[in-house]
Amino acid sequence: SGRRVPAGDGFFSGFTPFVLNNSGQVAFSSSVAQPDGVGSLGNAIFLGDGMGATTEIVRTGDVTPDGGSTFSSISTPTLNDRGQVAFLTNLREIDFGSRKLAIFLFDNNESALTEVIRVGEPLLGSTVSNLDLLTANRLEPAGGERSGLNASGQIAFQFSLNDGRSGIAIAIATPALHGDFDNNGVVNLIDLGFYSGNINVEINGNPSLAELDLNNDGTIDAQDLAAHYSQCVQTSNGRFGTFAGDANLDGTVDVLNDAFALVGNLGRNASSWSEGDFNCDRVVNVLGDAFALVPNLGKSN
Repeated sequence: SGRRVPAGDGFFSGFTPFVLNNSGQVAFSSSVAQPDGVGSLGNAIFLGDGMGATTEIVRTGDVTPDGGSTFSSISTPTLNDRGQVAFLTNLREIDFGSRKLAIFLFDNNESALTEVIRVGEPLLGSTVSNLDLLTANRLEPAGGERSGLNASGQIAFQFSLNDGRSGIAIAIATPALHGDFDNNGVVNLIDLGFYSGNINVEINGNPSLAELDLNNDGTIDAQDLAAHYSQCVQTSNGRFGTFAGDANLDGTVDVLNDAFALVGNLGRNASSWSEGDFNCDRVVNVLGDAFALVPNLGKSN
């Protein structure tokens, strides 16, 4: 409390229970106090990792993406390992002033806020009359890390219908995977391969490669590659993100699978990530690839 919020127009003032993912990110909600300490600027949800800027996802009073409502109340969020945040909210319709519950998903990689479902929408041949989402402040100790948001960005929610039925459903509107360049529903070695031969390429002269420029600085560079393998790729242990040196994308950098792959291909041209080309310059060498692997030996996500 007492520190300025990212927008700079107020200060953190009181927090709800936070949720932490395996990537070291924290999602939490907080009230926002006015600079003079008198009055409130609403409640907001934030996402941060303690290493860089904290992102304000939504604040009461903000207008929804469709422009027809404002957020009037916000629940404690839930968070997955991809940096996606789901939350239950009350919406106030701008034209009529009525309130409706809704569930939203924020994708940190896309900086996008997406409405999943709201009361009043059709479902299973009837109309949604109530919604609920399992979030951090609702978890019991015996429940482990279970929540309404899984690692693939799918949202499970409870619903009631006007015809008296109720149940649990999984949201079918899941945002596209960030870094899934071939759009096959998984971010893997094929997607990492898209960087091969394109490092240091300028987007101005190659607009078709714009999606490889993850930080939107106009150049496909080592920062984009690092963001891709550290945040986007899906490992065989079911997590998102790994380390330079993880040749087989199992989430661990070891000698038997990874260092051996690199050593066996030293000096080869036109090689792939799985063969030890960890900087995607199409050459497996000591300076570019072995130096990238060695500091990560033994690391695991």
